[in-house]
Amino acid sequence: VKVIKRGFFSRRQKTLSVGERKKNAERAFRVNEKVDVIGRTVVLFDDVSTTGATMSVCRKLLTNAGAADVIFLAIGMTEPRSQKVNNKI
Repeated sequence: VKVIKRGFFSRRQKTLSVGERKKNAERAFRVNEKVDVIGRTVVLFDDVSTTGATMSVCRKLLTNAGAADVIFLAIGMTEPRSQKVNNKI
């Protein structure tokens, strides 16, 4: 069941800074009003977690809508940019 829906057109997260990603996600997502999340545990799946901005925004939206708990699962996680710069040879 889709509990989170895209609300508005958003830019691709890949090219944005951490702060820009959060603002972009805040505009992009909303809770599906056809799904009752009050008092429920919601599990969200994502393909890749980069900065956690999308997960943070979705958690806030769902808890504000009454979800008891929000669990996130991602298939992959990217290396933080600061580590990418430090690991270059």
